[in-house]
Amino acid sequence: MPYMWMEINTSNVNTMINRKECANPKCSEYFTSVNARKRFCSLVCKNQAAYWHKQVVYEWENRIQKQRLKNIKILESLYKRGIYTANDIELKKMGFILEAAIIPDLTAENQTVFRFGNHYLVMIEANEFRIKKVK
Repeated sequence: MPYMWMEINTSNVNTMINRKECANPKCSEYFTSVNARKRFCSLVCKNQAAYWHKQVVYEWENRIQKQRLKNIKILESLYKRGIYTANDIELKKMGFILEAAIIPDLTAENQTVFRFGNHYLVMIEANEFRIKKVK
């Protein structure tokens, strides 16, 4: 049986086309849409608005994540140069911030361990750390 094609007369269909302003604060474009829930003029604007919202709402997390990445580079650099111990003053001079560690853990010897990427900082004494690499 052959397919039957129907022409739809759109002149009788009541569609409401809304004229709206883009919800992206960095865009001031107006757009039209049949969908009443559409808030952005384009996908680019939607993504940009989500990015800036995340930057504002999760500012602290973004700052800590950047610091973690910096800490990882510092530990990798020290380890590659054969420096396996450091104190907190030396680390701070290099820009290392211990507070950017995710969650400290304890070893079997009750030593506090901070993980940064593929490296560990094992607290030997109050201000002294051993740098170890994850194997």
